[in-house]
Amino acid sequence: MKPFFDLSVEEMKSYGYKIVDLIAEHYHELENKKPVTIASRQEMDSIFLQEAPEKVMPVDKVLDFVMHKVIPNSNISSHPKAFSFVPGPSNFISTMADSLATGFNIFSGGWIVSPASAELEIVTINWLLKMFNFPVKKGGGIFTSGGSMANLTALATARRIKCGNDFSKAVIYLSDQAHSSNIKAI
Repeated sequence: MKPFFDLSVEEMKSYGYKIVDLIAEHYHELENKKPVTIASRQEMDSIFLQEAPEKVMPVDKVLDFVMHKVIPNSNISSHPKAFSFVPGPSNFISTMADSLATGFNIFSGGWIVSPASAELEIVTINWLLKMFNFPVKKGGGIFTSGGSMANLTALATARRIKCGNDFSKAVIYLSDQAHSSNIKAI
């Protein structure tokens, strides 16, 4: 018996086309949807709180569950009327780019594992340095997975530069408007 996630090429294409169709329809109808969903913990528990399944579920059934229970109970941060939260607005092209990145599982953690990804990061960081008039020869950086990881990286860098190995006199000032990821990073 083949493992459950070992789909044939035809099954993969069929499932993939269903998902692409759902995403394309989502973007097409985006302006007609409500950007914000409000639900209580009790309401969400009534949908999701259950024991881990002992048997596999067909992929179409999982997709139906996601489309009927998860998506309708999630805010749409890419909605044109959504004016809060950190995530940048996505679009169909970036969604497909994410699919490529995830589908090919390219790890971009260093030159030895992916010279192309490492080079693309260097080139695009340099583009940004030039766009914002920072010195290219002295500037640099990395792309992170989001603001939370960027805050952690910035705090770790500042700690190393300002404190060295002695954190005993370190002081951090935050307002009540600081993002919660700063507290976690500290």
